[in-house]
Amino acid sequence: MKEALSKKNTWLDQYGSKPLPAAQEQQFQTDMQFGPGWSNWRRDFQRDVGQQPNTDPGGDYNYRAAWLSGAKPEFHEPSNSYHGMSSALVPPYADPVNLKAPDHPTMWKESFMQEHGFDPDATDAPWTEEAAASLLRYLEAAK
Repeated sequence: MKEALSKKNTWLDQYGSKPLPAAQEQQFQTDMQFGPGWSNWRRDFQRDVGQQPNTDPGGDYNYRAAWLSGAKPEFHEPSNSYHGMSSALVPPYADPVNLKAPDHPTMWKESFMQEHGFDPDATDAPWTEEAAASLLRYLEAAK
């Protein structure tokens, strides 16, 4: 029996570095335009950033791995827009795979949430002095 791979993969694995096989790539492209969650995210991205997202292989988000895992962008109330997951279970990996590149503009939020257990954008977040100091460090490092 083949064992599931550990999380020791890179964020840009076999699914994010090149197009999928033709039939899957066609469905992926259709879902990126019209699929539930994805079409909402695309609309919000264009509104917020002023251009269409780059879903080509090799970008700062592994859209193909997210799509293969079944992960879909969800509405994020604090920002009033749809956001993709930061990680997802993607076969054959046994642990969640990072979908964002280490230098993705919001990867720091995932690290903050893992460290402190809450979304820094949430209005009801349980802020402590330690979490506030940590947030300042993350924001400074993200510059």
